[in-house]
Amino acid sequence: MTLNDKLEAYFKEHENEWIDGRALAEIAGFYGWRSRVSNLRRKRGMVIDNDPHVIVKRADGSTFKRSLYRYVPARPLGQGALWEATQA
Repeated sequence: MTLNDKLEAYFKEHENEWIDGRALAEIAGFYGWRSRVSNLRRKRGMVIDNDPHVIVKRADGSTFKRSLYRYVPARPLGQGALWEATQA
């Protein structure tokens, strides 16, 4: 199983969940995980969102940006969040 395969499987096990980039680095390799996310988007057609604007405050008062990613599985046309809300 390649690192791309491992990353794809992890995303699919955690669909619609925001995942910290540091966790993805542990799964898909510290130096190449961002390229592997890109490969999944381009070569395998996966929709992977990114939110790089989560600010985390440390105990010492300093802050850093945490980059989050999530896999959004494809849905049949017309079955987005609005469609699901009307079906409840």
